[in-house]
Amino acid sequence: MEEEAIRTDKESGRLGEEAGSSGQGTGVNLAAYTRGAWKGSDVSQAEIDWLYRSRRIPEEVFYRIPGKELEPAPQPGDVVVFAAHFERGFGLPASDFFRRFLDFYELQPHHLPGNAIFYLSSFVSFMEGFVGLWPTVETFARFYNLRINSIQDPKLPTPKPTVQCGACILTPRQGSPYYKFTGLESCRAWQETFFYVRNSGPSDFINLPAYVPGAPARTNWRYNPQESHEETNRIVRYMETLNDTTNICADDIVRTFVSRRVLPLQRRAHKICQMTGRMDPTRITTFSLSKTDVVLKAKQICKTQMPVKWEWGMQPFSRQRPPSSQDFPRISAEEPESFAPKRVFEDDVDPDPYTIGKVHKMGPTHSRRPTDQDRQVLEHVTPLDAEVGDPLASRVRKTPASDTGSSDAPAPKRQKKPGSGPPGRKRKHEIPVSFGPPLELSRSASGMRPEAAKDSSKPQDPRRADQPNCCPQRLSLQHQLDLEAQRDETAKLKHQLIQAGLQHTRSLKEAIAAGDAKVEEARKQFAEAEEQLRRELAEEKKLLKLEQERNTALSAAQTSLGQMIKDTDAKALKLFPDSQVRTEATVSKLRTENLAPDASAPWTTEDHLAALYSRITHMRVVDRHLSELPEAALKIFKCLWPEETVPDNLTILSKRLQDAGWQLSEWRHSAACAGADAALRFACSWYEDLDLDALHSMRGDAPTDKVPEKTAARHDRAYRIASYASTSTFIPPPADLEEEFTEDEEEEEEEAGDGEAEAELEATDDPAAGTSEQTPKASAAPEPTPEAPATREPAPESSSPLYL
Repeated sequence: MEEEAIRTDKESGRLGEEAGSSGQGTGVNLAAYTRGAWKGSDVSQAEIDWLYRSRRIPEEVFYRIPGKELEPAPQPGDVVVFAAHFERGFGLPASDFFRRFLDFYELQPHHLPGNAIFYLSSFVSFMEGFVGLWPTVETFARFYNLRINSIQDPKLPTPKPTVQCGACILTPRQGSPYYKFTGLESCRAWQETFFYVRNSGPSDFINLPAYVPGAPARTNWRYNPQESHEETNRIVRYMETLNDTTNICADDIVRTFVSRRVLPLQRRAHKICQMTGRMDPTRITTFSLSKTDVVLKAKQICKTQMPVKWEWGMQPFSRQRPPSSQDFPRISAEEPESFAPKRVFEDDVDPDPYTIGKVHKMGPTHSRRPTDQDRQVLEHVTPLDAEVGDPLASRVRKTPASDTGSSDAPAPKRQKKPGSGPPGRKRKHEIPVSFGPPLELSRSASGMRPEAAKDSSKPQDPRRADQPNCCPQRLSLQHQLDLEAQRDETAKLKHQLIQAGLQHTRSLKEAIAAGDAKVEEARKQFAEAEEQLRRELAEEKKLLKLEQERNTALSAAQTSLGQMIKDTDAKALKLFPDSQVRTEATVSKLRTENLAPDASAPWTTEDHLAALYSRITHMRVVDRHLSELPEAALKIFKCLWPEETVPDNLTILSKRLQDAGWQLSEWRHSAACAGADAALRFACSWYEDLDLDALHSMRGDAPTDKVPEKTAARHDRAYRIASYASTSTFIPPPADLEEEFTEDEEEEEEEAGDGEAEAELEATDDPAAGTSEQTPKASAAPEPTPEAPATREPAPESSSPLYL
């Protein structure tokens, strides 16, 4: 174990030298390359304020904006973080999973590009929102692998140096069942957003390793649990079930942490599947997003085709709809004893709005960060409605009940203001007004109607010349009253005219707007109908094209099938020439039934198919006799090779029976040898001094060959002696005679083969035998070759004689 640890340390050191940020190990000046290099920081105070306001950084953490340094130069206690990471689901303090991920692979935050943070956030969102488990490094290693990011320059030697920032790239494993996500190609200046943070007290509100410059050591980068991790295997099977029963997709996972306003890589009180709603304490804000805002925010951190009017393929779990603990026992074990209390405040504005700006900056709020003196403690803020009261109350003007009248009464006239000049002074265009008590009129003169009483409401006409007691002051006052009444009437008529004009204008605008809306609606309907008609026409063209292609393919297949049937029928004719007579009769009968106009026309595909069926019927007859061949073959094998085990495979048995002629010839010689041996045994048993060497040839003038009686007696004695010969025992020939027997047998076989060839030639020339196309040549049985085994161990002699 100690040697292995030393070897691992050596390899880690070697990899660190190869991928060092300075490039001294390879002699390469990395300052000449800008890709993945430190270029300083452009973080502004507004972005820092936005991080605090959106609760991505707690108030217990201090910050420091870098100066003019190109590479990070942290002070003791400082930790280097990146604003681009905060935009993609990262927050302080970092989650336990993110810290375990960094420790397991021995990585630094500057080793991970912005897209890698997005992949990690999506993985956490899936595990917590759709599985119901805290994420683990083992499951992540099953779905992703880690690759080194080096400077791609053909002029550089191999191994190429590693980039200074973003050296670790996360890519999906080959054949991984996990959902595919695509990061932004424009996220390239993320390393220019670094700044420093540190804890303000003894408690750790950062949970990140101390900054160590240089390239990663590639520790555990090749780790892959494969199928050894049981819980990951269950998750893979669970994903297959989700894909079969729901419409879950990668966009659902991204929408989960964006719409629920959580940071997946920030330490939280509970999981995403245990959230309760807007007032959940794990949210960075209580402000809810619309579907359009969700799409805009998602497109700022990843590449997606999410529509504006999106719908859930599968909704993530929540406190009201929790995941089932039957699939994963760890869900019950991870259930908190008590949930964190809900927020006691609401955000009146969105602290994390969508704004169009740099691609690596997401909606900074241009408000200064609260200092220690005026920092807001948002947990103790008075609710907005309790602070300002009813928002509608300020809009309603309350009038005392005593001053108000009926709503049906006309509005009171506006009273004239008295003149501002000195009394008695006449202003320009001003009617003189008399002062004093009102005039009292007396009775009219004789011959006139009596005047009305002084309290009469009927006004006197000042313009009458015969009216008694008429004076200029009275006429002036009456004229003034008439003018005021006329002005009031004119103003009233003017007001009504203006109101009528406004009403007419309003009605005209409404009619025009309604007409425009109807025209626009009709235009949309016409455009939709036109588009629908165009789609239907395109679909009909497509269907017509598919129908033509299908007909062409069907015609080609039919032609190919007809040719195949003809070829099969021709091959069946060669194999079974005896079936031709029956086949022709079948075809003729079929044509007669179908009322064919020309019975002598060439055969069609239907005729060849009927002929093939007729030949198959003929083959069935042959097949009934072929079933007896294996049993006969077994009997022949046992007779020719009694000392061997019968093969249980017909293929081996067939190959062995090809040597049956050779074996039968050997048995013939063995039987002759057995008979001769029996005759010599008889002779030797009666003539003990018989010289066997003298029996090397036969006498040509022996009486047993010339005298018929003695020849018959010899045959009778040979038959009787042969009954004692053991013909069931194989007797191999002597070594000097084996070659002679082989040559004699070859001559006999050649003579037999010549005879068969002459017979076949005569059958071919015979007109009654049919043409060469209809009568296939019979394949001759394989002749025994001299190389076949001719010598076998003799079996024990049988006690009972074999009668031939």
